[in-house]
Amino acid sequence: MRKLFIFYFLISLIYLLSSCSSSDTGYINLVTAPQQVNYSVFATHLIEIEVYPEQSDLSCHIFYHFGDKSDKIKKEMENVVRSKFKVELDPISYGETTFYSIRCELSSNEYIYYPSDSSEKYFSVVRDRSCNDTSDCLGGELCIYDFCELQPEFCLDDRYCPEGEICNISGDQKCYIPLNSCFSDSDCLLGEYCFKENCLPKGLSCDSDDSCFIGQSCVDGYCKNLLSCSGDSNCPDNMFCHLGMERCILKEECYEDSDCGDGEICNRYIGHCVEHLCQLHSDCYEGEICDSVTQICIRSNEIECYSDSDCDNSYCDIESLKCVSCLYHTQCGENQICIDNECMDI
Repeated sequence: MRKLFIFYFLISLIYLLSSCSSSDTGYINLVTAPQQVNYSVFATHLIEIEVYPEQSDLSCHIFYHFGDKSDKIKKEMENVVRSKFKVELDPISYGETTFYSIRCELSSNEYIYYPSDSSEKYFSVVRDRSCNDTSDCLGGELCIYDFCELQPEFCLDDRYCPEGEICNISGDQKCYIPLNSCFSDSDCLLGEYCFKENCLPKGLSCDSDDSCFIGQSCVDGYCKNLLSCSGDSNCPDNMFCHLGMERCILKEECYEDSDCGDGEICNRYIGHCVEHLCQLHSDCYEGEICDSVTQICIRSNEIECYSDSDCDNSYCDIESLKCVSCLYHTQCGENQICIDNECMDI
């Protein structure tokens, strides 16, 4: 009787082992995936997996879709090393949930899935845009009027600036870290003025109003916002009245190209319609330079050259439009090299 029991036990064990070996083709282990606390609406999302047991001739794909979109996107995962794969997915917007599943095809033409039941599962839920303070927002964003927004080029008040900075409302409408306190303009350096008991830059240098941004005037060689008001009706259409400062403040006029007129596009960084964006100074008209941050052409009285012929016994740096002593080592004398556009002895 005991021998019979052992016999049946061995048969059952062999059956179980054979069943497992035939159905247990492997599984996918998720190594890296964004979670709710470390998402980004700017960067791509990295997904990494490992397939066990290790095997060659694997092919893995990810299937995903955003929010309630029904169309699935299929993307092949890159084989990093044996049985290890990765893929980067496009950035996702606020309020969107990304659903995905992963499928790997084995050399035996069988499939394994993640999740194991091949159903879809989310890996990142992007927070709502609402906020209580800037710490609730992503890097490069500010909490403005209870919503996370990209820090704008122009500020309307201190809320449009990172913590510890103040808005230069009466100057160039940009944010600055206050470094020197003051009681009057005489307490500040050349090119600065006293604002809210802090020395701030007077603004962009200019020779006429044409050199300044919309709504600013050229005063004593600097662009300043001097339009006083008691209501929006006192300001141009592209400005509104800041009642606390009683000054007309530049406002956004577009969010997308369709908000602009014919021949213009929306520069989303500054929220204004422009004729074109620029990458280089050469993209602009004569007398203008390309602002590398806003990608718009602005008037400048600091341009020295456009070509070497504009410089006396020196060279034109087309990146700064300044005359410099050298651009390359070959333009220097014997036993000299060009460092920071100056010929230096070696």
